[in-house]
Amino acid sequence: MAKGSGVATGRGLAFTATWPKTAPSGLVPEIDHTLCRLKILVGGEAVTTYRTDHGDRGESVEVPAYHLAEWLATNWWALFHEPEKSEEDDPDFRARHWIGTARNGFALPNMWLIPNGEDIVAEVVETRISSCRLDFTKDKEWRLPVEEAVAAAARFIEATISRLNAAMLDGTALHDAWSLITKTGTNERLFCELIGALGLDPYEERPEIERVIDAAIDELGEGLTRELCEAARPERIVTILEMVRLAFAKLREGAEVDFSALPERPPFPQRAPWEAGKRAANTLRQTLGVSPDLGAGDAVLRHLAVDPEATANVAWKTEDIEVQGAIRREGSKARMALLRREASASRRFAAARALFLGWGAPSGGARLMTDAHTREQQASRAFAAEILAPIDYVRKAAGRGPISSFRIKGIAESLHVSPKVIRHQAMNHGIPLAPA
Repeated sequence: MAKGSGVATGRGLAFTATWPKTAPSGLVPEIDHTLCRLKILVGGEAVTTYRTDHGDRGESVEVPAYHLAEWLATNWWALFHEPEKSEEDDPDFRARHWIGTARNGFALPNMWLIPNGEDIVAEVVETRISSCRLDFTKDKEWRLPVEEAVAAAARFIEATISRLNAAMLDGTALHDAWSLITKTGTNERLFCELIGALGLDPYEERPEIERVIDAAIDELGEGLTRELCEAARPERIVTILEMVRLAFAKLREGAEVDFSALPERPPFPQRAPWEAGKRAANTLRQTLGVSPDLGAGDAVLRHLAVDPEATANVAWKTEDIEVQGAIRREGSKARMALLRREASASRRFAAARALFLGWGAPSGGARLMTDAHTREQQASRAFAAEILAPIDYVRKAAGRGPISSFRIKGIAESLHVSPKVIRHQAMNHGIPLAPA
């Protein structure tokens, strides 16, 4: 997924269509009667801002609303409930979350809508549409409440359907898709969200997956089942549920972590999740009186009596799995169970992630550690990185100029973490990386 160069927070997503007084006459009625001047706004900024080869500029483009409205409706549940599950490019995920999928030969911006827990990330990257001889010039990222994006998409779909109805076009695929969504009752909504989190269409029958989700809800409850679906790919959900069952069975063998001496975990700021993880790490170090230096990670783990080598381990046939463990909190204490890892650096990182999740969990609450790119999971990774590899120490060790792969490896070995942790710390904090 492409990343915008700027990051902003704010409220507001809007798809604004300005309709002509008279529809053109062509071969495809759905296109002719929904042709409009479309402006897409995020946080008050037009992401449809463009510049043509002739030097003309504008903020709205001439496109049929139908294609975009149909794309929003047919991908509805995944669009608003399926987070990223991997850093690898997935063409199916792209088709569900990249607005460019709905171009159909017309000019739409290079824009992504990706749920991130309670937020949705709207990313737009400047791009050229050669066939239309124009460039979309906006390059930015926003984080917005999911419910606002849902409301904006619904308003645009309904406006497009009203336009079709006025032209006596009432049997389109858009009508059918939107009818299924609007007729979904309260009791069915959770199921649709969970299926959507898997990247699937809840209106297609999948008996085996439905049975797995029903079993997960019965055994784990709604919250953990949502985390499971946010992490899993459909073909892997049976395997992952089996691993989660083992993790919770192992919890009673784990040593207790006591949070009673800690304040409440700091709330999430309206910024990138990694900033929330760093903020929590700083709060924890200050509370424990630990300096952000070479031995900070070991000091924090020692203060909280967390021994990654002695933590309850879940034996599994492979380390390549989307769930790395679980933690359950009762009162001020919690127990964790981690996927068995050959590398001790991986176990330390997993234990630090579990601390973040357990610290923020309510009494009686439980969390999974997953690969999902949700706000909580991303923040837990950033927290673990900052606890074990404080950025203040990384900056000093990096020295001046871009940091080389060789130097990254050396810093990682001194801190007993993966080189990937140092690389992400450097990227998040503006330390330049030397070319590979």
